[in-house]
Amino acid sequence: MGVRFANYLPTAISMLCKLAIRKRWRDNNQATEIEQLKVPEGRKKPHLPWTDWAVEKMREEGAPLPRLIFEIGVGSVQRPGDWVDFQWGDYDGDTLKLRQNKTDKVLSLPCTIALGGTGRSENSARRRGPSIAPHSDAR
Repeated sequence: MGVRFANYLPTAISMLCKLAIRKRWRDNNQATEIEQLKVPEGRKKPHLPWTDWAVEKMREEGAPLPRLIFEIGVGSVQRPGDWVDFQWGDYDGDTLKLRQNKTDKVLSLPCTIALGGTGRSENSARRRGPSIAPHSDAR
């Protein structure tokens, strides 16, 4: 078992404990006390941001929905888990209103020029339901 997977286990257990607390099955979350393992220097992977040419290629050649999801990620700087909760009604072309899943904070984010343009083109092209970036199994 790798260090990364081992470090994920307490996170998963903690999420289950939080659910159990909400359902009143437990009154504490003991998983929050578990310390993560150190990743050995030789196993750490550097963060590699997209190159300028890759961003331009996506913006020029990407299909409307994948490009919109890309721009939501770049423009909102929110976690991917939050993207699937973004609703068309929360987006007015200039601002995206949302509630973060992790922090439960309500935010009103100004849209980047690219996100605003992409959202308008996707909005007029076709909506696939109330969610801007639906789960892959959404109907």
